[in-house]
Amino acid sequence: MRLFPLIPLFFIVSPSNATGISSDPNATGIVSSPNVKGISSNPGAQGISSDPNATGTSSDPNAKGISSNPNATGIVSYPNAPRTIFHDVSGLLNEKIEWSDVPAEVQKTITENGGSGNIEEIKKKTEAVGGGLKSIYAAEVRKTDGSKIEIKVDEDGNLIESDRD
Repeated sequence: MRLFPLIPLFFIVSPSNATGISSDPNATGIVSSPNVKGISSNPGAQGISSDPNATGTSSDPNAKGISSNPNATGIVSYPNAPRTIFHDVSGLLNEKIEWSDVPAEVQKTITENGGSGNIEEIKKKTEAVGGGLKSIYAAEVRKTDGSKIEIKVDEDGNLIESDRD
């Protein structure tokens, strides 16, 4: 698994009369305050820092730079960590997708390995592979005999795994 750095920034600060992207609750434009949910900034924070009670991307208001609350899920960093922090980003995304959104070479591999089965669900997941991020497609296929198989294929159409339930 490859780990990626989060690089702290110490220069993004907005006064309360700023317009555009601002962390002050009284500013206009894209605004956040400690009481909003999602990506939420504390007006007293330095750098990019959010309130620990926010949902989504959530960081500690006492952090400097880009730092997230230790209880946050997803990519998580800690307020007292060193400047460059590494985190495992495997499985960053895991979303259901439509067959029409699957690349042709991936469709071909799934069809070849699924036989005459019915594709019930396809998920796309992003994983760290060889120093970069790669899309992995997992298809659940119901065979005509009622058995189920899962077929995993990389974004280039290479078969990774085919498992029977």
